[in-house]
Order: sequence, then structure tokens, then C-alpha cells
Amino acid sequence: MMQWRLGIILLLFPVAAFAGISRQDSFVVPSSDGTKLLVMITFDKQQDEGSTATLPDGREVDVREAFGKSGCYDAKSLSPLWQVSWYAPQWNIRWSQDFSHIALIDPHRDPRWEGYLEFWHDGTLIKHYNGRDLLTSLRQEEFLCGYRDWPAWYKDVSLSADQQRVFVKTTRRSLWFAERKIDLGLQEFYTFDLADGSIISRQIERAWRPWTYLAGLISAPLILLLGIRAVFRLRHRLKVRKGFEVRIADEGLENSC
Repeated sequence: MMQWRLGIILLLFPVAAFAGISRQDSFVVPSSDGTKLLVMITFDKQQDEGSTATLPDGREVDVREAFGKSGCYDAKSLSPLWQVSWYAPQWNIRWSQDFSHIALIDPHRDPRWEGYLEFWHDGTLIKHYNGRDLLTSLRQEEFLCGYRDWPAWYKDVSLSADQQRVFVKTTRRSLWFAERKIDLGLQEFYTFDLADGSIISRQIERAWRPWTYLAGLISAPLILLLGIRAVFRLRHRLKVRKGFEVRIADEGLENSC
């Protein structure tokens, strides 16, 4: 009986752990000077574990009642400075020190949900990039995920120390073949201006490697064919040489007699 219960616990633990990691609760983040609040209110009211928050002045508030919508608020009066109709978990947004500029990242890229990178200024969308557009090639789903993982167009998004630039690393393309991961070596590195969403720089790392693999796949049958041809030629030559009779010694003996 104990073994059966232990088995159930071990079976359910990964599910519970994943649910904890992927939770999308409401949250409130104060600015560094304590004058503003960045508020994100989840749409899942029943499962929300961030329904209350403690403000910088010590007040404890009900997030939905105090703010109503996601956005930026004055920390003292709780009046909105700007509001948006969307929600994003904390790991999917990057912000400036005063919360005026927001980078919103959606990771997924599949036929149903493209994934994107957006830049917002005071609650207004100013720049949108489709995740697919930021991949220079090998955009298909099978190149964008690890073995049995959900595909994502980017690997990492971070801010500069002054919170003015956004650094994006796309997913390094790979391919699973016969239970082995083949590194295709293609990855892009972007630097964006957080204020206006413009691309400051783009670097493509080792973009030649996919074509090296392709050249190898194309040349391998040709090399095999040439090798087979060489073997047949060698066998033919040996067969021809085997057909000649060498009688030099015999003729010498006949002449001497």
C-alpha cells in the first residue's frame, strides 16, 4: 500500500512542479524610487495567488479592487498613469526604471501561435516584431526546440545595466535524428533600443554550418558512388590481368634445348 502511494506521489510531483513554475499570478513591482507601481493582473481569477500585494508604504491591497487593469500606477494615490488590456507573467516582460518603456516577449512559434517581441511606451504599442521575422533562416518548428520540447523562437532576453537596451538571443537551431541532436550552428543576436524598439545591431553566428551539413549530405552519396565505381574498376583490372599466361621461363627452356 505504501509503495502504491509513493508511486502516485512520484507520478504527480513533476506535474505539480511544472504547474508551479508556469503559474501566471498577478503581481505588483515598485519602481526603484518607490513612486510608481507596475501592475499585472492575470485573467485567471480563480487560480490567482497574487490577489493581494503590499505597497512600498506598507499598505496591503486587493490587486483587482485597487487597480482593476494591468498598467502603471502612482504609488501614493494609486491613480493610473497608463493601462493596457493584456497580461504577461513577470518572466515575459522587461521594463525601464520608470516603467515608461516595456518589452513584451511571447516565446512560442508554431502554426497556431507565431510568437512575438513588442515594445510599448506608456501603454501604447510602438513596435512589433514577429518571432519568425527575427530568424534569418531555418524557421520551421523542428529546428526550434529540443527533443520533445515546445518550440520557442528565442533562448534568452535580458536588459542592459542601465535598462535602456534589450539583448535577445534566438534559439540555436538544431535537429533531432535517430535520438541524436545535430547542432546546426545557426543563432542570431540582437540589440534593441528599449525606448523606441529599433534594432541597434544584429549578429549571426556560424550561419555557414547548415550549408556544410547540406553539402555533406549531398556529397556523401556521390563519394559512395565514386568509391563503388573505383572498386569495380580495380576488380575488372585484376580479372583481366589474371587471364594472361606468363610463359617466359618456358620459352627460355625450349630455346636452350
